[in-house]
Amino acid sequence: MAHLLSRYAECVFWLARYMERIENISRILDVTETFARDRGGRNWLSVVQINSDEERFFAQHKTADADSVLSFYLLDATNPTSIQFSLRAARENARTIRSLISIEMWSQINVMHYRVRALTTEDIAAPRLSKLCRDLRQSCQTHTGIVEGTFYRDEAWYFYSLGRYMERADQTTRLLDIK
Repeated sequence: MAHLLSRYAECVFWLARYMERIENISRILDVTETFARDRGGRNWLSVVQINSDEERFFAQHKTADADSVLSFYLLDATNPTSIQFSLRAARENARTIRSLISIEMWSQINVMHYRVRALTTEDIAAPRLSKLCRDLRQSCQTHTGIVEGTFYRDEAWYFYSLGRYMERADQTTRLLDIK
């Protein structure tokens, strides 16, 4: 029985974390946008606080309004908690473990990567945001389905599961700390 190389284990672990992070952030942005409509546009600072990004965010932006927060979490490729960054990192990890994953898994990540990379400020504006977040979540859930259906149940599977549930637990504790 061949054992998984540590660099592959790390890539599988982080691939899962990044994909889970994308789904979490898109869900938080969508929910915040819904509540912000009821509160006259307030409430965007909570997204920054949930992700513990106050220092990084306020180094680039003066206020936590809808435009700056959405740009920071959807378009900013230098922000390690953004969807843009997470998807690029997930794709790079998938590329590294290309021999371990299915064609479907690679294709789905690749298509999602290019779609997110092409986003503009118009694409993340209020009238389109909810649909965009829903599409991102659906893409992440499609990825999960592909993983469930095509990923071998070996050591790589355990590292994938570990990464996925670690990110989920981390996000849960962040939400509990803020709310």
